[in-house]
Amino acid sequence: MGIKPSQNTGPEDQQLSLEDKKRFSNMVKFLSRAFVQTQTFGIEHPLAKKPIEQCFILMETLIREKGNFALYIAEKKLRYANTILEEKNPVVDRMIDLFSAVQIVSFEFENGFSKNDFHELLGIFSAKPEDIVAKGGVEKLIKEKKISHIKVNPIKYELIGMDEKVVSEEAKVSKEADIAQETLERLQEQLAKKKIEPRDKEAEEKREKNKLLNLIDDTLKEETEQSLFVDKLTANPLEVVNLITEAIQLMNKAGSDNARSIFSNIVNKLVLVGDTLYRCITENREEDKNVKQTYKAAGILGKELTERMKSMKITPELKDSAQEMKNVLVVLLDQIEAQKSLSGFFKGKVDSKKKARLLKKVIQHEKTSPEFGMLMKKLLTLKGMSEEEAGKLIDEKEKFLKTLKTEQETGVNQKLGVTLQELKDGKLDIEETIKKLKEAFKKSK
Repeated sequence: MGIKPSQNTGPEDQQLSLEDKKRFSNMVKFLSRAFVQTQTFGIEHPLAKKPIEQCFILMETLIREKGNFALYIAEKKLRYANTILEEKNPVVDRMIDLFSAVQIVSFEFENGFSKNDFHELLGIFSAKPEDIVAKGGVEKLIKEKKISHIKVNPIKYELIGMDEKVVSEEAKVSKEADIAQETLERLQEQLAKKKIEPRDKEAEEKREKNKLLNLIDDTLKEETEQSLFVDKLTANPLEVVNLITEAIQLMNKAGSDNARSIFSNIVNKLVLVGDTLYRCITENREEDKNVKQTYKAAGILGKELTERMKSMKITPELKDSAQEMKNVLVVLLDQIEAQKSLSGFFKGKVDSKKKARLLKKVIQHEKTSPEFGMLMKKLLTLKGMSEEEAGKLIDEKEKFLKTLKTEQETGVNQKLGVTLQELKDGKLDIEETIKKLKEAFKKSK
């Protein structure tokens, strides 16, 4: 579209430091989530409340430090000054689409902008975009609600066909007013037609459901390459957890066959992440830097998503899909725990102590995941242990540990008897006796 900020926008000549860019990016992530979640669920919904709180804390700090700051959209990207903020972030893209639908291209937040101002602004966006425009647009509603310390569209644009460009200094205000008036009249005319024409209630509901499902991040859908999902997961696992959580909330609300299909796609992507980790173990690539990062990200994903699934209310038609996801997460966490347990196991001699440490972990993890022992048996075989030895070790783990403990206790008792006899015969003094006893107990652990 080839656009740039107009000359009177203020901060376009400023360059952000790396630290400031990080802070603005974090604020924008929460800002976009606040707008999108408010528009989707309403301002009082828990999914909206949290990002609203997190956003305002960051926003308040930046306003205090910068005085005023403006965010604007150019070439479908959100910017501050010359810096693009959160490029390729699907939630930010949704906010840009939302702003475009209500004819917003820029906001300027001024010193004194309060939490109440922020809540009132978000409250405007809890309505449908066409209803916002029909009521006169965001600028008019801000004036009616007496929201202060904020400017709407301080950076002006003119719509020409499918392109956008900055209105020049010479452009007439009346032309902007004419365009705005024409847009408003066109939307009002469309709304009037909707009220007159008889509505197909079933078709309307279907459209609403599809609209909700369209908000789900594209990387969670079937046609997207798995590698993109893994890259996004490795780069920011919590962002992926948030996207999946939001997707489930949207699917709950839509409750259609399409929702089940998308849920199945997400589960398949998680299965493929597990397959990737499994191959890394069997191919002895656990020490690779990128593999380690993928394991770390998958661990965060598995634990955080498992916890969130416990508190989420799932509609009856999606319960089977949700249970399938829970099962996949258990397997994923098993593979991560297996990698931790096997780390260093085959380095050097595999002695009784190494086996004991491994079996203790297996017994502990089997309390929450009964299939963990079977996974460990298979991995031990794939990594070089004979099937017979691996089977005997895992299947008879309690017996092995009990026998090992008995042998260790017998060894300690024997050493204790010899040491005490040497003390009695005058061959050792008290200090030497204590030293030998400590060594015997240390080796028994």
